[in-house]
Amino acid sequence: MLNVIFSDLKKQMLIASTIVAFAFISSFIICLGLLLSNELLNKIDDTMERGKTPHFLQMHAGSIDNVDFSSFASNPMVEDFQIQPFLNIDNNEFLVDGKPFIFSSDDNGVTIQSRSFDFLLAEDGSIINVDDGIYVPTYYKDSVELGSKLTICGQDFIVKGYLIDSQMGSSLSSSKRFLINEESYQKLRDKGSEEFLIEARAVSVDDINAISNLYALSELPKDGPAVTYSLIRLMNALSDGLMIILIIISGILAMLISLVALRYIFLISIERDGKRIALIQAIGIRRDRLILLYSFKYLILLLLGSTLSLITLLLMLENASILILLGGHLIIFIILTLWDYLIMRRISKIDILDEIRNSNKKRNGIISLALVSILTAIMYCLAFIPASAASTLASKEFVSSMGIGNADIRMDLKGENRSDIEEYLSSSSLVDSYEIYDTYRVKVEAKEQTLLMLIEKGNHSLFQLKYIKGCEPINENEIALSQLLANECSVAIGDKLNILGKEYIVKGIYGDITNGGKTAKVTSIDQDTPIWSIAYINSNSPDSLVSALLTAFSKAKTGKIEDYVISLYGNTINSINKAKYIALFVCLFIELVLVTLISALTVERDLRTIALKLAIGIRRGNILFNYIKKFLLTLFIGLILGIVLSMLTGGNILSFMLSFLGGSNIEFRFSILYSLFTLPILMLLIAAIATALGLMNIHKVKAYDIRGGIL
Repeated sequence: MLNVIFSDLKKQMLIASTIVAFAFISSFIICLGLLLSNELLNKIDDTMERGKTPHFLQMHAGSIDNVDFSSFASNPMVEDFQIQPFLNIDNNEFLVDGKPFIFSSDDNGVTIQSRSFDFLLAEDGSIINVDDGIYVPTYYKDSVELGSKLTICGQDFIVKGYLIDSQMGSSLSSSKRFLINEESYQKLRDKGSEEFLIEARAVSVDDINAISNLYALSELPKDGPAVTYSLIRLMNALSDGLMIILIIISGILAMLISLVALRYIFLISIERDGKRIALIQAIGIRRDRLILLYSFKYLILLLLGSTLSLITLLLMLENASILILLGGHLIIFIILTLWDYLIMRRISKIDILDEIRNSNKKRNGIISLALVSILTAIMYCLAFIPASAASTLASKEFVSSMGIGNADIRMDLKGENRSDIEEYLSSSSLVDSYEIYDTYRVKVEAKEQTLLMLIEKGNHSLFQLKYIKGCEPINENEIALSQLLANECSVAIGDKLNILGKEYIVKGIYGDITNGGKTAKVTSIDQDTPIWSIAYINSNSPDSLVSALLTAFSKAKTGKIEDYVISLYGNTINSINKAKYIALFVCLFIELVLVTLISALTVERDLRTIALKLAIGIRRGNILFNYIKKFLLTLFIGLILGIVLSMLTGGNILSFMLSFLGGSNIEFRFSILYSLFTLPILMLLIAAIATALGLMNIHKVKAYDIRGGIL
């Protein structure tokens, strides 16, 4: 039986190689996504375990002299407690070989190695012991070479290595720590603004929220945001996590394409062998035996494709998890095998007499063309989604879905005189509009619980956010909450909150990534001194205004919103761009294989028709041109369908993916040049090449070739 199977496969090399290719692609992409997900999560967990990441962290910009932390530190839920200094230094004071290298709005500063937990690690995972020199965050690895001279506030350091920061190492973290020794830290202490990281480790991870609430409701210092272990872990996962999600989605789409294509291939094979199947049944071979025979024939090819994928991934990834590799390939192989068997059951529907009497009956080619259109639409979606994700993250409007005002410029007023800034903005011809927002830390009573909220006061009708539900607060007794805060308070639109003895009605709920994602917005509140203030500005010349503001107010952090987004999501955007090119390559490769196969099989099915046309004098070139025209028209229809489908569903898919960043109600963005011109032209070009390759067999058809195959 094996000899018969292998002999049959040799006669159908195109079909056999295509089945192997689809089994390989499906297994490879999905298992690669699973492996990368597992590797990323294991790496994060290992780094956070080695570094003993704090379970609770309260940042405080101010003095902690004469503050008694003993009551909090001795709480039974607290396993360990420490206060770690962080010296925030102006980014312009960081120089490599005399040149600045930090161009983001992130807080950068120096610190010393921790004594109990929150350790800064070397690249090999060991705890760094600094004798001299400086260790640079891996975030700046491309900008600072090992052994180079790094100058901070006039003091020179030799770069000894790169550090892994389990707490602030994420590209989404707004702060970065450089590591120096105690002596160097004391020399720089008066050159920057010292902050303190008040940190705790919980006895049980179940106590983390309780510890956070305990500190929030205490009278201990809290001039800055507070974060917990779960948020730190999430931020560490997101940069590469979105790329992995895109790879897995691409794998699922490739799997879907493979299943549809394999169904077509299997049915074509059954159709071509219809007469032979009928004859075999006529001599007494049972149909269930035939089904198993055909299933087994293609099972060998599916197994070969899965095995090649397994070997390739083992060679590519040295420390790949064998369990995940084998498990992933086994599940995909089982799905493909069941699909194979279900389709092969069509053999039982073959009518013996009909096949023998009408072996040359005309086949319907519309199904082939419809299949090409459907698969082209799916392949377009496969290439479109990662590209539109990158465009969405890079757009200025994206920030309004993440709790940041939709403005040209963002300015942190810290360290500058507010009235001077207001006077400057009011009188500048470069300013179209502006608003200053003050943030307060306030105790709030909500449904039998007391919470400490960060509440931002200002006119929220300007520089509006994208609201998940409801709208911005307009009246003095209205409030909008971030989604995380609304969930924690268990409140919805229309509910009431008691703030400083005054009732506020919840008017809107929005997504937020700032300050731990737990914020609120009001137009009025009875508080005097804000913990910080920021300004959003629209300008007729943003670059000129940013330059002028940096000159006039050097202590304030000023930058364009686009730069702020890049500082937050730069690495994430780069990762998604990589996924975009991977998806494009997979899309074009699958299209090349599919269109070549389907056009070649179309020639095989229309062999008698082509021969008859040649016999009555129709030129071979005209026949070829008609096929190419038919296929390209079908592909064009598929592209239109793909564009419409992507526009209708792309936003929902992106909202799902980007909700992991903390935002919701994401406004869908895409590049018109790439989506409507570059991608369709590339796909049509590949389709033209594939069609020409697949139709080459027309040149082998002779006028007397009435029946039989040429593949």
